[in-house]
Amino acid sequence: MGSVIMLSDEDAVADTIRPRLDAAGADCSKIHALTMVREIDDDGQIVDRSFSLRKDIDRLAGVVERLGDCALIQIDPISAYMGGTDSHKNSDVRGLLSPLSSLAEQFNVAVVVVTHLNKGGGNAIYRSIGSIAFTAAARSVIGVTKDNDDPSRRLVLPVKNNLGCDSSGMAYRIETADNGAPVLMWEPDPVDIDINEVLNRPPDDEQWARNEVAEWLHDELRNGPVPSNDIKKRSNAVGHSWRTVERVKAQLKIVSKKDGMSGKWSFFLPEHIYVKTDEFPEVRHEGREDSPSPGRGGLGGLRDDETRL
Repeated sequence: MGSVIMLSDEDAVADTIRPRLDAAGADCSKIHALTMVREIDDDGQIVDRSFSLRKDIDRLAGVVERLGDCALIQIDPISAYMGGTDSHKNSDVRGLLSPLSSLAEQFNVAVVVVTHLNKGGGNAIYRSIGSIAFTAAARSVIGVTKDNDDPSRRLVLPVKNNLGCDSSGMAYRIETADNGAPVLMWEPDPVDIDINEVLNRPPDDEQWARNEVAEWLHDELRNGPVPSNDIKKRSNAVGHSWRTVERVKAQLKIVSKKDGMSGKWSFFLPEHIYVKTDEFPEVRHEGREDSPSPGRGGLGGLRDDETRL
């Protein structure tokens, strides 16, 4: 088995990466976390700075060459190592990725870079944050997303594959290992789901439930404030989750008000600017007056301390 070089900006080696690798049964003597670049500045002082793909690709190549058996370089996320390159400009991104591609070819090393999805809809190939050049340069693009029908399940699905014709994906669940770290439990069978169907699925049952609760709650409060305990009892009686009720309460900007120091809490709609009852002599909502509608390690192996180039 070859060595692995990890560049991880979002997780610390000691308290996150190492425990997870141990839980997965990894040989940590073959894993090298590169965290800093050490150099001499113009004043002759030794300084440490973050690794940059724009400035330090030759240094990375030197590490790969010294290792001699490097099989994989992981960069997570790539946006943290771009050294000021504009991630939204195709030409700039291609200029950054081209030397990395050449390094991979020269040393026969696989390079895996991680990025996040943007919030827009549409085809999955356009959903990575930044320029389309990221997905254009990659030979294979894989998306990881939650299973809409099972929140505890993750789907690993192909977005683009220039290296073969297999279009099937995989699935896993996250469990807790003996050391307390999360560990992936892979399912044995392939997953034949189009990632675009998953990412662009219409509102799920949870959203439908919120819409139903929003309509119900609005009807309950249309005639004035109702004690929150009564709302809770009524919601249970009709089968509405209290957690969903609380979320919808925030969505509708429903106001909570207590009657005195030891009185009851009640809900009322924001359009009830003034409400006069025995429980509430006068209540004023200061918000909107219109109601919204519902609806890292050294070259000797991964250690708990950080390592510099």
